[in-house]
Amino acid sequence: MKYYRGFLCPYTFPTFPKDSSVDSVDEYLSTKKEGLKRVRTYLQDAQNRMTTMANRKGSDRSFEVKNYIYLKLQPYRQQSVIHKSS
Repeated sequence: MKYYRGFLCPYTFPTFPKDSSVDSVDEYLSTKKEGLKRVRTYLQDAQNRMTTMANRKGSDRSFEVKNYIYLKLQPYRQQSVIHKSS
């Protein structure tokens, strides 16, 4: 079994041209293989785009213990950080 990013990948059996005596089965298997290859390339391209966009906005920072930093909170988003007085 193969895992990709923690998920189980479906196993596909290797197919060869004229593996079956029925032409429609060979055609179906070849189109399925081409479709999976196309989907994999699309996913890889999308992952590369997301990685480059994430790397553009980020910057390398390093902090030491007991350093003071400013943390900008957005209260409508970070509800778990807000101290509620009852």
